[in-house]
Amino acid sequence: MQPTGFESELEGLAKSFVSGGISPDVFLDQILKLDQSDPERKSSLMASEILSRPEIVEKFQGTEEQTKFHSIRSLTFFHKAQIRLSKGETEVRNDLEIALQDTEEVGPQDEDWSNYIRATIAYLDNDLDSLKELSEKMNLNKSLVQNFVSGLEERGHPDYMADYAKERELDSF
Repeated sequence: MQPTGFESELEGLAKSFVSGGISPDVFLDQILKLDQSDPERKSSLMASEILSRPEIVEKFQGTEEQTKFHSIRSLTFFHKAQIRLSKGETEVRNDLEIALQDTEEVGPQDEDWSNYIRATIAYLDNDLDSLKELSEKMNLNKSLVQNFVSGLEERGHPDYMADYAKERELDSF
C-alpha cells in the first residue's frame, strides 16, 4: 500500500529529526503545520503515532521544547479522537486520556484546553453534571461544550457529530 502524502512527509520529518537533520523546534512546527493545513486533521492519525515513538519522546526529555512537544502531541491525540468519532468509533477514551496527560504536562497555561478535553470525556461518558461544571470554567470552546450539554439534555446520550456540528458562538476572552 502506497503511503499518503501526509504519511511520507511525517516519516521524512521523523527521520530528519532523529538523525539531527532538523531541530526540535522545526520538527514540531512542521507537525503542527501539517495538522493545521487540513481541516479534517488526517495527519493527526500518524502524527500521534510518530510523537509517541520512544526515540522521539526521548529527544524532548528535559529540553526547552518539552512543553511545546506535549502541547502539540495533546492536539494530535485530540484530533485523532475526533477523526475516530467522526467515523462512528466510540472507544476513543485512550486517545483523549493521552491528550489530557500531555496538556497537564504543559501546566496551568493550558487550563482551558485541559478543561475542554475533560469536557469531551465527560460528554462521551454521558456525565452531564461534570460537563455543566466544566462548561462554567471555560473560555475557549465554551459554546461547543454548551452544545454538548444541550445534546445530552435533549437526547440523554452523546451524539458527538450532531452536537459538534451545531452552530456556536465565537469564543470570547
